[in-house]
Amino acid sequence: MSNGNRRHPGITARPTKKHGTVYEVRFRQPDGREISRTFRTLSAAKSWQVEQHRARDKGLWTDYRLGRTTFCAWSAEWLRSNPAKRERTIYRDQQVLAVVLKDWSNRPMSSITPEDCRRLVGRWMAHGYSGSTIRRMAAVVKAVLNSAVDADLVGRSPWRGVKLPQVLTASKEPLNPSAVLSLAREVGQEASLVVLTAALCGLRFGECAGLRIGDVDVKQRTLSVRHSVSELAGRVVVSPPKSRASERTLLMPVTLSELLATHIAHRCPVATSDDWLFTSPSGGPLRYGNFRNRVFAPACKRLGLEDVTFHDLRKFNATLMVTGGVDIKTAQSRLGHSDPRLTLAVYAQATTESQRSAARVIDVGMTDALVTKNGVSGISRGVSA
Repeated sequence: MSNGNRRHPGITARPTKKHGTVYEVRFRQPDGREISRTFRTLSAAKSWQVEQHRARDKGLWTDYRLGRTTFCAWSAEWLRSNPAKRERTIYRDQQVLAVVLKDWSNRPMSSITPEDCRRLVGRWMAHGYSGSTIRRMAAVVKAVLNSAVDADLVGRSPWRGVKLPQVLTASKEPLNPSAVLSLAREVGQEASLVVLTAALCGLRFGECAGLRIGDVDVKQRTLSVRHSVSELAGRVVVSPPKSRASERTLLMPVTLSELLATHIAHRCPVATSDDWLFTSPSGGPLRYGNFRNRVFAPACKRLGLEDVTFHDLRKFNATLMVTGGVDIKTAQSRLGHSDPRLTLAVYAQATTESQRSAARVIDVGMTDALVTKNGVSGISRGVSA
């Protein structure tokens, strides 16, 4: 077989009855094996040949035949690739991909361009998705495309130069102890313990709902987070906590320990260590949607705290620890964070009192300078000038 002609080495012209003359490009892969591809025009053949040589020289070459895999097929493979992923996370990823597949279902992976990615985000914005939702959706698509690079389906991810909308979060005054106690009273006796457990131990709602009686040691005053309860397509899912760091045992404040001891004693001897610590009116585990809509949100509204969410109780706990001088490593451990930066960046909100304290520290530090001979008068003259 000819390896091409002198003018175009590696390209062979072949006459055919159906398409006339076609041009076959033979290319040697990095592993030494040879592949070929046929084109209708010489210019297309030359362009592909140059592209393959350039990619091979840069170490970015991939077998173009793998790039024919559709986005639909590869995204399904990506979903199956991580058996350790939580069921709820898989469900959310499936929901995102269902939206993306409306545009890219049968697109070969090698055909997706950066412009396609930018248009995809533009369509999401046009459909009215919030900035935070778009960022979550983008993270899923980006992960699928990156995995295609790792599997050598494509040489480079097309998710480049894609601008995402900013997520603007309205600042709000953090909860204070008085507001937390008022809320605990307002939600009623049974729900008050859920509120206090979240606020005093920094638990997520799913972690509160996942507590069993055996997770509480009233003698040692410890509470162990071993399970989390969530809802998935209308059904209750019991799973391990969010991460390995989230599996933790906390020393409870004395007040909460005593309240939970009374609560458990009231339920015994009927209840066992495997029974839920907190239950819904029907006796099953708490469901976030029901608890929020029927108990928590109405209580917040009656107290004028409409913008408060259950997660703000966890933020309250973190802020209380950080502003109270608890070292960041301990705060991180109690909150179940894998990274202490998350403890500071997300939850350590500045309170009004801590702002006042900071201003007082600055005042004290500057007092001597302000009352010196060249201090107040000099500053005053500078300002008035």
